[in-house]
Amino acid sequence: MVALGGALPHATEVRELLAQLAGGRYERLVTLIVCLGLRKGEALALRWCDVDVRRRNLRINGTLTRLDGRLCRSEPKSPNSRRSLPLSDQVLHLLATQRDAQHEDRLRAANLWVETDAVFTTETGLPLDPRNVLRAVTVAAGRAGLANVSVHSLRHSAATAMLEAGVHLKGVSSLLGHADVRITAETYAHLSDEVARAALQGLSQTFATRD
Repeated sequence: MVALGGALPHATEVRELLAQLAGGRYERLVTLIVCLGLRKGEALALRWCDVDVRRRNLRINGTLTRLDGRLCRSEPKSPNSRRSLPLSDQVLHLLATQRDAQHEDRLRAANLWVETDAVFTTETGLPLDPRNVLRAVTVAAGRAGLANVSVHSLRHSAATAMLEAGVHLKGVSSLLGHADVRITAETYAHLSDEVARAALQGLSQTFATRD
């Protein structure tokens, strides 16, 4: 993995994108990706059984991909991709709102509803197609006049925000589900020297402390 090229969307640009998605089927999905730094396939593969409201966390244990023209739920990208993420009050509210909206969809669909336990679904309960998510974000970014925003860049923007907020590099790596902390360090080498230095200093203190 090499360092990212090009500028990543800033918080203001992410908010502008979400404003364009407001009220639509993809708003809460994209917001969750931004808040948790999820991969697109991980967010689309989420099931309600993966959400533990009492313990305030969700489990990432699958990814949704298209194989031979069909949507398939498969194993995560790597063993470290299988992880548990804490949920803030805002994300818990987002998920509760999503459950309510899905209930309304179920009532409207009646006997056309297909029960999949997926968190983010179509009007009839089927998992959302990754291609449609990409299309929705591309259209929303175009409307907002944002040239450097994509679903993939939103995950990186979340990671950058964590690092700039002082979250330890190892912690960010764990939250993102990277196979190795070195991937995180190399990927976000574009960060300011001060942020990168602080993150790497924290890592050194953890693993290179003298006896």
